[in-house]
Amino acid sequence: MQDKLSFRLAAISDKKLIQQWWTKPHVIRFWDNSPEMWQNVENYLQGKKNVFDYWIGTFENSPFSLLMTSEFDKNLPCDNPYAPWIDQHGKTMSIDFLIGEELFLGKGLGSKTLIGFSRFLKKEFDATALIIDPAVDNVKAVKAYQKAGFDIVDTFIRETGYFSGIKHYLMKITL
Repeated sequence: MQDKLSFRLAAISDKKLIQQWWTKPHVIRFWDNSPEMWQNVENYLQGKKNVFDYWIGTFENSPFSLLMTSEFDKNLPCDNPYAPWIDQHGKTMSIDFLIGEELFLGKGLGSKTLIGFSRFLKKEFDATALIIDPAVDNVKAVKAYQKAGFDIVDTFIRETGYFSGIKHYLMKITL
């Protein structure tokens, strides 16, 4: 299965596909669909990276998922919920993930994609740990992340942004 998965940086030619995924009901429920977030994606596709790199995940060369990554700053303020979980002697990366194509939902690809992407990030970017932060009520995602090897290490409530006031798990995997 892992050899059927591949990852590539999103390109301007992916804009229409990502826009389609962005509007799917199963994505809207758990993904930041704010105009600011979409502007971040558009900027990236035009070569102006703000915070995140965007990746297209493919299965047997068919695009089906969008992944986001960024490297954590090792010097986060102590009151930042991520700060205690940053690997001070390696590279900790944040990730986020969605399956956009409905045909690929419910097939066990969530955990397999995260396993493959974790290996990819370790090999290509020397990542030593990954952190993901699903909403507590995103039960299917949490199960997929656990199956991929992520452990719940903390909980926190977002204080700002699109998910303000919503309780999240902070999940980590050491690579």
